Amino acid sequence: MDLKNKGERIVYIDVIRAISIMLVVYCHYVLLSDDSVAGNIVMTCAWIGVPCFMMVSGAMMHKNDSFSWKKYLLKVLTSYLVLCSWKVIYLLVYLGFGVTVSSVWQLINFIFFFRGIEGIDIGVMWYMNAYLVVLLIFPVTHYLFRKAGKTGRVLMLFLMILTFISGILIFSIGWLTRTLSAASEVTVADIFGLETILPFTNYAYMIFFFILGAFAFEYHDRIAGKKKLARWLSAAAFVVGIAGLILIKYSDNSVWTWSGIYIANGYRHLSTLLASVGFYVFLSQFEYKGFMAFTGRTFGSHTLGLYYLHYIVLAVCSRLIYPLLPEYFFGMNLVKTIIIVIVCTAIAYILGKIPVVKKLVK
Repeated sequence: MDLKNKGERIVYIDVIRAISIMLVVYCHYVLLSDDSVAGNIVMTCAWIGVPCFMMVSGAMMHKNDSFSWKKYLLKVLTSYLVLCSWKVIYLLVYLGFGVTVSSVWQLINFIFFFRGIEGIDIGVMWYMNAYLVVLLIFPVTHYLFRKAGKTGRVLMLFLMILTFISGILIFSIGWLTRTLSAASEVTVADIFGLETILPFTNYAYMIFFFILGAFAFEYHDRIAGKKKLARWLSAAAFVVGIAGLILIKYSDNSVWTWSGIYIANGYRHLSTLLASVGFYVFLSQFEYKGFMAFTGRTFGSHTLGLYYLHYIVLAVCSRLIYPLLPEYFFGMNLVKTIIIVIVCTAIAYILGKIPVVKKLVK
């Protein structure tokens, strides 16, 4: 998650970041009743938050011609050490909840080697693992996009197509054929095995969004040249994508309500792609001033800290505050989201003023 943009801030990028992080916070440790239809719709919209973060990363990391191996390697090391540091923080909090560690090696594997410990919820950190994956291939994508001319762009497009096929298309077609097979009781082809011959099967869909972000930013002005058409098409893509995800959840679980159910493999559906790209492009077609610009700058410039902080703060709240609440409902989850975003932004701002510690949130 390239959440630092050196130099002059790009307002629409900050707005996309700010709204995306709000959607991410909304969908974690929810305070929704199981029968909430409105909650189900917003929870469905929340699936676009992470893809938009990755598109922003792709946009910001490929926007400059310059590339320094020294800065790049430092960035990789820093991102990894920050992730390890946050695992230590999460560990300390969960030790206070009574979680135990069985051995020193379990501790080392948890902190440094991407293993889990039973009872410690670090589910949110999967995104940072995906971010490290795109960081590792970044020298290649940057060279293709910025240094290799037209041929490089063609190869970059080919790479994006490969990751789309292996990360999204095969899964989506496979889901459709399995669903039709279950509904008709007629066996149809199972294409999931095709994934074994394709590269980038680990987080391929995130690599796709990363590369797509580079192209979206590069050709932003061209898209903006047909602003009215871009707005209508992107809005339609968003609506169709969200409707598709709602139908997917209904097909899988026979519910139109929240019901405490997340969409399985939600980031790999074509509907998520449509909704995410529609959302990203739509928000990029406006000039933001006043309140929206302030909101984007305030929250959009602290999303790394927000991403790490909100999950552990909510984990504490779920144990100390949630049991005191008489009931859960749609408005309560909205209030939770607003409060957590404001509180965690304030914490991130304060931590950002402390030498060394600021690396955890910037």
